[in-house]
Amino acid sequence: MSSLVTSETFDLFVTELIELGAFAMNTDKEMWNMYILNNTNIANSCEIPEIITEDVLKKILLNFWEHDWLLWHPENNYYVKLLTNVLLLLEECQKRLEIEYDFMEKINTYKNTSTHSINKVLESLRASAVSKLKSTEVP
Repeated sequence: MSSLVTSETFDLFVTELIELGAFAMNTDKEMWNMYILNNTNIANSCEIPEIITEDVLKKILLNFWEHDWLLWHPENNYYVKLLTNVLLLLEECQKRLEIEYDFMEKINTYKNTSTHSINKVLESLRASAVSKLKSTEVP
């Protein structure tokens, strides 16, 4: 049985999302702002289980990272829409878990030093996140 999510586990699982958010915000701030400001109701329309365990959190994150369209023409910024959707969904999860976590503060303070193309950034972060989520043992 999967355990409830701790603040430390939450932070560990979303590290790559924070990095991708910082990259998106720095490379196309207008697109980032448009999606963040206009997707505020996404979490309300999604079904989130009453009890959010590590397995539930992993499933949400793996659905994002393994989404077929994540790498589909990243230069068109569709990944930004997917990213903001999952961030807003996770924001609802963290509220239910009563975990203090400010995604925007983390993204704003993350030092994005990547000079790679969005394709390389997405591929690298995807590989790292999927590997971590699939190999992390629930204590």
